[in-house]
Amino acid sequence: MVRKIPCVFCIIFLVCQPTQSILGHDQQEWVKSVIRASRIKEKAENLGIGALVNVTLRSSQKQKGRIVEIAEDSLGLAIEKRTINVQFSDVADLNLVHPHYKANGQLDATRVRQVVSDLGLGQEITLKLISKNRLMGHIRSIDSDSFTIVDSRTGEAIPVFFNEVSMIEKSKVAYGKPKMLLRFGIGFAIAAALFAVASCASGQMP
Repeated sequence: MVRKIPCVFCIIFLVCQPTQSILGHDQQEWVKSVIRASRIKEKAENLGIGALVNVTLRSSQKQKGRIVEIAEDSLGLAIEKRTINVQFSDVADLNLVHPHYKANGQLDATRVRQVVSDLGLGQEITLKLISKNRLMGHIRSIDSDSFTIVDSRTGEAIPVFFNEVSMIEKSKVAYGKPKMLLRFGIGFAIAAALFAVASCASGQMP
């Protein structure tokens, strides 16, 4: 039993150490590559077959095409009259060519899901429902047939089904900035007032 104690301490020591101190540079790069490829694959699956995308490779080359196949480790991309296979590990970024949607007659829930998935969690958006209601806020969560938006005015979390959306786009206004500027302005005004009071007080002193 006594001989096992050092081994336990070794395990605890290794677990508590930062990854950088355990893995060499090559191992760190491999881990990052695996994580990045997994994220790219997940995004491709969320966008789905048929999505028109821009693919930026790690070599800085760019490809534009339509997703026609999603395999275990690669992506099938239709470019004009040919199809190419792109390894997820070679992809640096993957985005919709047109990350917005406006219904032209019949609603397209699949297209709305693609746009929401591409914009991603936390993105500030503006959308219009078939009920004519308009919502502005950020995306909190995304499910298979719906997503949740946090209203920028009320803070209320509102679930929205993809087939209820007639228009969606990235917001042109960052709602957090006006509040930040307001707070900065209030702070500046208080500081200026205190400075003025201090100046007057010092001027009245004999």
